[in-house]
Amino acid sequence: SYENKVWGFMKIIFEENARAQLLTYLGFDSEKISRAATEFVDNSSSLSDGVSALSIDSKGTPAMAPEAEAAVQQALLVGNFEAAVECCFRSGNLADALVLASCGGAELWAKTQAEYFSREAKKRPFLSIVSAVMNNKLEELVSSSDPKKWQETLAILSTYGKSDEFPSLCLALGNRLEEAGDAPNASLCFMCGLKLDKAVKYWKFELEQANKAKGTTDLLALHAFIEKVTVYLQALDNNTVLDSDVSELFFAYAKALSDQGLFAIASKYCRSESQKCKELKDRLYRSKDSHYCLQAMGGSPPEFPYSSKSVGVAPARASSVSLASTSQSAQVSQQQKQHPATTTSQQYQQQHTTASNAQQQQQTVTSTHSASQEQIAQSGQSQQLPPGWVALQDSSSGKTYYANQSTGESSWEMPKAVQTTQAQQPSAYANGGTSYQQTQSAQQPAAAAGTKTSPPNASTPSSKVASKYGDGFVTSASHPELAERYGNTGTSSAYLGVARPGTAAVGEFAAPSPAAESFDPNKPPDVSAEHKPIVDGLLAYVNALKGYPLSVSEKKQLAEIEKGVGIFTIKLSRSEIDANTASEVGNLVTALNSRDYVTAGKIQAALVNSDWRTHKDWLKGAKFLIQLANKKFR
Repeated sequence: SYENKVWGFMKIIFEENARAQLLTYLGFDSEKISRAATEFVDNSSSLSDGVSALSIDSKGTPAMAPEAEAAVQQALLVGNFEAAVECCFRSGNLADALVLASCGGAELWAKTQAEYFSREAKKRPFLSIVSAVMNNKLEELVSSSDPKKWQETLAILSTYGKSDEFPSLCLALGNRLEEAGDAPNASLCFMCGLKLDKAVKYWKFELEQANKAKGTTDLLALHAFIEKVTVYLQALDNNTVLDSDVSELFFAYAKALSDQGLFAIASKYCRSESQKCKELKDRLYRSKDSHYCLQAMGGSPPEFPYSSKSVGVAPARASSVSLASTSQSAQVSQQQKQHPATTTSQQYQQQHTTASNAQQQQQTVTSTHSASQEQIAQSGQSQQLPPGWVALQDSSSGKTYYANQSTGESSWEMPKAVQTTQAQQPSAYANGGTSYQQTQSAQQPAAAAGTKTSPPNASTPSSKVASKYGDGFVTSASHPELAERYGNTGTSSAYLGVARPGTAAVGEFAAPSPAAESFDPNKPPDVSAEHKPIVDGLLAYVNALKGYPLSVSEKKQLAEIEKGVGIFTIKLSRSEIDANTASEVGNLVTALNSRDYVTAGKIQAALVNSDWRTHKDWLKGAKFLIQLANKKFR
């Protein structure tokens, strides 16, 4: 069958003596043919008197006529070989003509050969082969060959074709067969010429026929097509590019594999440059088998298939509460101008009513528009932020977040303002001549004048940590060098102006680990084959997280993750991490690939308890990796 022929030719292509093997496969055994030729005996001719045929040695060339022999001899006496050869041709002694021409120079020899072939080719068909070989005209032989005898023509090309000419000669023979309507055998000749784009045409035709017969994609036929192309590609150059039709068939095959859960295998066949294929590669890269998919893709993360575009945030509308308050305040002012004799109690009642209405409207707006808290914060609450806090906009998501310029802390939720004047409000209402709005007006000039109130001890947890600890582990309250190193120079102390009862004995600060500074994620240091999957898995997560939109705090966490991965990799390459610790990190990566973040957190916590002293420089990044992966890779 045709499939058997395809795989027979496929096997020959990978043989060292491929052209000799091709002759045997086509049915031309050189040893058998040579033995038959040497043992040949002509039994077709016999003497008329019944005597058995003469041996080959006893047969000779027919005798030349006396007149012709005399003319040839006279020409030789004067050295005119050309005339002697012409006389031999006229008398029919072609063999004598060839012998004499070999002594008359190259030009006479070529001329005599051409004359001989033209006279005898029709009587002896094999002479056309001899002529094509001697004159290096194999292309003409192919163009005049019989398509039905393509095996013989291919054998001639395999025997006499030069190495650099053989592919083009096979291409010419394939085109000859294609023109004659023999597409299957033409594809075999294209295979010999290593012409994938030509050989694959008939394979695609077979696939189309199978799909047409089934009414949908025939996955078995598609598998057979991909199998032939994939094996054949191994014989070609590594930079061979598939045409768009073939690459789309590879994408269809990869899609079918991914639908069956074979993610790593599907990654090998994503060879199309279409948008759908890019999206599939990205999905496979971020799947539970991300590490294996990355290896199948050559170790390089795929291109992110989507383009990010910041759409911004709609401009905030003015709060209905502020509009109502302004309107009612204007009415009260107008009434005061028209009725200057209005009593203080009436003013209080009007203003108190205004404040009450404003509070009721505020509650209505809050209950109706709770989802628009960010817009309200942008429009009217920026003045209520605690000291040091500012409202900013995230460039990637367009959302509003809040940052403390003193401590560097950031939060998506608006921090609550410290109300230092709440204790004064009851007494303000107790005085008949003082209103709620007057109390508020008294606070605003104080803020404008730069009055700052120290937040109480019950402030946000992050502020408490920032004011109490320098690095999260050693207090800076008893050691000023720590405060200076970590920027906590303003830390409050109960010992201002007096001698401290005790100062922590802290040695010289060690220089930051040079591991992360010399680490290049694109060219990580060499590690053992046993540990390479661990490093590849960690780098895969770093690269994957870079493709996600991150907040300011998440970007800081990613920086710690990348730093930790770099330190871990370099320590691993220097054999500074024992086998047990490396094995636990491998288990952590496996848990991440399985989306088992609980197990990953337990492994990291166990490593902190056992190896924090020697490996704290990368264990912190491991914790951030688990947290970010839990957020992004659900």
